[in-house]
Amino acid sequence: MINDSNKLICPKCDGSQAMSIIKAIPKDTRLILVNRCPNCMTKNKVVLNYANKDSWIDDVGNSFFTCDLCGAVNKDNIVGYTHYGSRAYWYYHGGLSERRKIVFDCVECGKKRVKVTTGDVWKLIEPYAREQKKEETEVPAPTEELKCPKCEKTISKNDTICPNCGLELICNNCGAPLVPGSNFCSNCGDKVETFPVEPSEPTNTCPSCDEPVDESTVFCPRCGQEVRCDKCGAELLEGASFCKECGDPVTQGEFD
Repeated sequence: MINDSNKLICPKCDGSQAMSIIKAIPKDTRLILVNRCPNCMTKNKVVLNYANKDSWIDDVGNSFFTCDLCGAVNKDNIVGYTHYGSRAYWYYHGGLSERRKIVFDCVECGKKRVKVTTGDVWKLIEPYAREQKKEETEVPAPTEELKCPKCEKTISKNDTICPNCGLELICNNCGAPLVPGSNFCSNCGDKVETFPVEPSEPTNTCPSCDEPVDESTVFCPRCGQEVRCDKCGAELLEGASFCKECGDPVTQGEFD
């Protein structure tokens, strides 16, 4: 019998003893299971809907590799399997493919156990013969974004001076972290300084007049050429009349 939690259980025990599958043979649209209880040695037969694999594959896969004498789980312990009977014979008698004998030496009682199934069912339950080890991936802890207390731009935890505005973040005298907004170091009393930051050199040029512009420039300050789309912010292709991202018309520069 199969209880509400879709587990094979012994009908004569207390309802918690799992049965061990001895045979798992498909026939037409059914999967016929012959089971034995490792506790009371009772045998029974269960018929499942073969087409409804998702509802029983986990239970059948695990029960198939359980010893029918002692109930021990035998995974990674198969010593061999053999084919017997012709495919044509089992097709004639309603089977889906040739039968196979799966042999393993029980890790608990040491007895050689033989389970019988077919090639089609074996393809479904063969992965359950191995221990399924889930790789534990370490989830990195979320990093808190640090911002400069003066310019409020993003900074790195290793920055001693804000690369954007030059504010001193770590005391230049004693190396202690500075309290945001303080004028003096709370550890040594040294005055907090703001160092000049050299502006970054423009890396782009206006396609109309070759005026140097930086990446944030939208309109060239010299000729008015639209360098970056003022609607969506996308970079404009040289000579383009419309933005490639949003289709907005490009403002052309006026340069004599």
